[in-house]
Parts: sequence; C-alpha cells; structure tokens
Amino acid sequence: MKDIEHAGSGSLFEFGEPGGGGKWVAAPGRQTTFPLTIRNETNEGHDVAVIVEEPANWVWAEPPRISLDPGDTTTVSIVFAPQSETTIAAGVHEAAIRLRDLEGVIFAECVRQFEVEERQELAMTLTLRGPLMSFGMAEGFVLHCTLENRGNVDVTVTPIADAHPALTFSKRTVSVPFGGQVSFDIEVRWNAARRNNHPERVTLRARYRDGEAAAGIEWQKIAEALEPFMPIYSTADDEDELLSLSWLPQPGEDVLQHKLPDFVPEEPESATAPAGTSASPSAPVTAQPVRSGPPPEIAAARRAVAHQPGRRLSPWWPVFQYLGGKWRVKPLPILMSIIAVEGFVIGMTQAQRDYYASPELRSRVPMITRAFQASSHAASALVGFGKKAIAVTVSEGGKLARGLHLRGGVGSPVAATAPALWGLSAHYVNPHLLSVSFDEVHCTALTLLVASGEKVIFKKSLSETTALVPVPAGLTEPVRVSVSALTPSGLELRQHVYLAPPFATRGSPLG
Repeated sequence: MKDIEHAGSGSLFEFGEPGGGGKWVAAPGRQTTFPLTIRNETNEGHDVAVIVEEPANWVWAEPPRISLDPGDTTTVSIVFAPQSETTIAAGVHEAAIRLRDLEGVIFAECVRQFEVEERQELAMTLTLRGPLMSFGMAEGFVLHCTLENRGNVDVTVTPIADAHPALTFSKRTVSVPFGGQVSFDIEVRWNAARRNNHPERVTLRARYRDGEAAAGIEWQKIAEALEPFMPIYSTADDEDELLSLSWLPQPGEDVLQHKLPDFVPEEPESATAPAGTSASPSAPVTAQPVRSGPPPEIAAARRAVAHQPGRRLSPWWPVFQYLGGKWRVKPLPILMSIIAVEGFVIGMTQAQRDYYASPELRSRVPMITRAFQASSHAASALVGFGKKAIAVTVSEGGKLARGLHLRGGVGSPVAATAPALWGLSAHYVNPHLLSVSFDEVHCTALTLLVASGEKVIFKKSLSETTALVPVPAGLTEPVRVSVSALTPSGLELRQHVYLAPPFATRGSPLG
C-alpha cells in the first residue's frame, strides 16, 4: 500500500492506495473509479463524511460517509465522471479530499494528482458572405465559416470541401483554442461554362483526431446571390446552335458566295392530298422538303428559356431589378455615374482656373478709336488708333481746336491744346473687384457709372482718373463702364466699355 502525503501535519487519519497506487486518469464523457484507503489513527471512534471538494462538480466518493473505530481501516472509491464538454483543460490537476464530522470540522485532508485525457471536438457553421467580384462581375462566391472548440485542448485543422469539377476552393489552416471559436472566409471560384454545372449542395469538412465537423449550403441560396452579377450562359439546348461553327465559311471558301442554310417551311396536308381522301398504302411516297433548323419542340423550348422571368439581359440597365425574389442593385451604372460627376466637377474647376489665369483677361481694354459728341453749343470728335489719338472740338463761335494726345506708361498726355477724355480701360483684379482707369485733359465733373443690365453697381463723382469698383455676386448681364466729363465750354464727353460678368459670380439673380 502506498501512503498519500497529508496536506498538513498532525492528521488524525491516514490515507493510502491499495496495490502501490497508479496514475489517476479522468476521461471526458466516461466514468472512472479509483480506490483510496482511510485509517483511523486516534483512540476514539469517528463518524466522518468523505468529500471531494476540488473539483466538486464531477468527482465524489463512494460511500460518502464512513464510521471508523480506533485503528480500523476502510476503502472508499473516488469516482471521476466529467461531462463530454467539460471546461477543465487536458493535463495534470489536483483533487482535494477532506474528512469532515457532523459539525463540518476537517479531521484530515489529502491532495492527489490526476490527469484529464485530451478530447477533441469541433462544431462548424457555414454561411454565404456574398459574390466574389472581379471587374464588376461575379467569378464565384465567398463562404464564411465558424469553428467552435467544444473539447479540452487546442485543435488545428484545414477545412476541405467536397470536390466538384467546376468549383475551386481556397485552403486555410486555422487553430481553434480550447474553449474558443474562430471565424474565417473561404473563396470559391466557379467555372460556370453552363448554368447547370454545379453541385446540389456545397459542403465543407474539418477533420480532426476524434472526428469531423461539417456544414453545408444549398446551391439554390448561392444562385440567388450570384444571379444579378453573372453573365448570361447558353442552356444545354441552346449550345448546339449558339456554339456551333457550322455557319462560318470553311477554309478556302469565298466569303461573298457563302450563304446560310435556307429554311423551307413545311407544306400543309391539304396541299398533298384532297379533302376527304386518305393516302393509299400502295401510292408512291412523295419526298418531303428537308427543313433547315431545329425541330418545333426544341424551338419552343428555346423561346420559353429566352422569356423566362428574372433572366438578366444587361448588367447596366435597369439599375434596380427584381431577381430571385429580391430587389438587386447593379453596381456598374452607379459607379460610372459617380465617375462622370466627379470628372465634370474637376473639369469645370480647372476651366475656371484657366479662365482667370488667362493673360488676355488681365490686359487693359483697348481704347475707343472713334468718338463723336455733339450738343447745342459745340461738337467734338476723338479719332485714334493704338496709343495715339487726335481730339477735335468745334465750339459755339466756330473755332476749331485740335490736339495730338499720346498715352504713355501712366496715361498722361504729352501735348494737349483742347479738353479731351480718352483711354478708358477696365479689367477684373479678381472676380469681386473691378479696376477702372482713363485719361483726361482740362475736364471737370468726372463721373463714373458701372451697371449690369438695369442694375447700377457704382455711380460716383471722381477726383482722380483711377477707381476700384466692388463687384457683387449673381451678375448675369454684361457689365457696362461709362465715364463722363465736362469741358470748360460746357461740352459733355463720354466713353463706354463693355465687359462680360465675372465667371465666379454668375448664375444667381441679382441681389
């Protein structure tokens, strides 16, 4: 007999194992029993309960209560009965066995090591994540797999699908920890030469040491998810006609002389036999014309297939379509619409930047080459080209005044013998600011008027020959810039310049 070490010194009872003892092994899902001897080392008899307190839920003693006189020895059985889905991990553990009296006082205690056997068990669930897309079309589908570890040890597996000639599965090795679960995706590519080239059910299997976990999805569910993204394939009846190359010209044959086989319709029965008569068995049989084309029953089957409800004719239109009992959204037209709108916005932005970066827009407006103004007291004219101009004024007394005006870098005249107004120039400094400048000699009452249509933007008297005019937003009509002045003799001089409204402020009504 092998003695078991006590948890503490001074114990009243002694524990041992018959036959020298051995390894205690607990197998999940099975019941195992191991003997344990208990000896009363006191001078008094005791009635005690044998309790296995760790682990307490699936280990107990038989019998649970013993009565020992002084020096007596008895044998009890320690029963291990862990459930199949036990939460205790495989490996070595310790069992705490205690002897208690009726009041709960601990008389003795021993600790015995035991080993829990490894048990592997996996549970698998399988769902369809969606189509496997390539250039807007489905080339297969994606399966979402979840493995749950219901054993007591880590398990590493590689799920394998049931083989099919039209399906190619990606492989992935996963490790499922004890008491945990792992989710991952499996890509499946479908070589759909025909629509009926598929299994009835797609099944994944994960084999491990103690068994196999498996799950599957019916093909009908996969077909409903792939239908909006799959191209149209011929059916088995259509293939002989659609994939046949017999109508193509043969090698060495003139393409211009090649003709498709003609279709000869069948003649009705009334054309071969009179009404009310029947063909005699001895009568010669007239050869019927050979018809080129499929039999009527095959042609009717093809027409029925072509008009099946839910058969997708185009991946572009309509954008929303009711297929397979669900509303489907086609991504290609939505994607192209987004690209087109984005390209339009980028193009308009670049065009606006190019417009304001144009050198012509920043140049000064060319001066008026001819101007004539007449009143009851005098008449004046301005004739010029480029930077040179001649001003002629006829006053009330019949005097003629002439002057040659040369506009320099700052717009000041070189020589002047008569009042004059010339060189009106206007340009946009930015979309919200207009710069105006002009030249004058011996003029008073300088007035600047800027208007767009019927709206007056700026009207003030000037003391200088330059001005900055703020431009409001929302202009739709051309901008007219007018400057007027009075000569000492009372003659009114005017000049006008027209500009297009600035691009960045167009579109909305004038405020």
